[in-house]
Amino acid sequence: MICALPGQSMGFCAFTEPILHTTHLPRTTFSTIYMAATMLGGCGILISGKLIDCFGIRRSLLLALPFWTLILFTLGNCSLLYKFVQNFLPWENFCVIFFVACLFVLRLLGQNILPLLGRMQVVRTFSGREGFAVAIYGFVVSSAKGVMPPVMGILAKNDNWEYAFRILSLSGVVLILLVFFFLRDRSTVEPVQSQRTENGRCIQISFTSRWQLLRMPVFWCIASVLCLNEFMGCGIAIHVVDIFRERGVSGSVALSTYIPLSVATIIAGFPFGKLVDLGKIKFAVLLMLLVQFLGLTSLNFAQNWWCIMLYALSMGTAWGAHRVLLIAAWSKIFGQKHIGEILGVVYFLSTLSSASGVPMMSLFKHQFGSYFVLIYILQFAIISCAIFCLRKFPKQSN
Repeated sequence: MICALPGQSMGFCAFTEPILHTTHLPRTTFSTIYMAATMLGGCGILISGKLIDCFGIRRSLLLALPFWTLILFTLGNCSLLYKFVQNFLPWENFCVIFFVACLFVLRLLGQNILPLLGRMQVVRTFSGREGFAVAIYGFVVSSAKGVMPPVMGILAKNDNWEYAFRILSLSGVVLILLVFFFLRDRSTVEPVQSQRTENGRCIQISFTSRWQLLRMPVFWCIASVLCLNEFMGCGIAIHVVDIFRERGVSGSVALSTYIPLSVATIIAGFPFGKLVDLGKIKFAVLLMLLVQFLGLTSLNFAQNWWCIMLYALSMGTAWGAHRVLLIAAWSKIFGQKHIGEILGVVYFLSTLSSASGVPMMSLFKHQFGSYFVLIYILQFAIISCAIFCLRKFPKQSN
């Protein structure tokens, strides 16, 4: 996950301004390129998840990592590559084509495939204690996400982003060596799953195809909550300064909320992980919906310091729950056999949700003069999801 950060929004943000400065692309054009590449990457994971189930984690990593190394190195040689096509394409057209292609592969690998493989390895290695293992995994990832973006920013300083990508391509080489020497094929063996007991642990539901999966209410109970969190989390994150300004709060205060939010994300992973290990998945889903609603409600009253803190802690708790449910809940309910295919579908839906959240926030601000029109709609959606989960979540999985 640390090495995959250049392909994720939190890592790539360090390169946005240097790239815009040197390419002279309009910000809206580059944002559209990024959104299109993200959606294409989400479509790619639909196929990749099923292939991972067939090939296994180790073999999939050894196939994906050379492409990861190559794409980082390619991004680091943008100017050199342009010299070969400058007689056929103007600089602006080259940049559009180059970044759509490169960001598609970067997002597919860094946002989807490499994190998916790492999470599958955690789930399969610690089968039966997935929730607790994911909580520890989340602590490491959250800590890395706080350190790596500034490091990338230092590498890209003075618009030297091509040099930064060339240096980061070494991460792929290091990962290939680590996987080759230390990761064995035991991760591809089907682990023994605990069956339902009298105290209400999850019983596993079998399915044969993704189309059957999409017709199961229990899938949508969890997926809808995760997608809602992606939609509002990414949408609010990109516009957080302007949202707080609408309530008369300074941008510095808005950005400072990420400190308690990150702490809450790390801490919340442990109780939610315990709930999942106990099979209390329905309770975890409903609790996540509750903190989502509290976070959006407190955002309406951001003039009050206590409401700002409640917003940060609530949204951080929701992200901690999001990480645990995204990784650990599916194996508890459906087992390990098709976990790659399941996560491929979930990642696809989550990617579409996160990609659409940002422009939807802008659209509502433009049309209605306020972000909070959409926030009220999201609160209604959360209540609807809670009712749906109460009615449709199977009793044997609660």
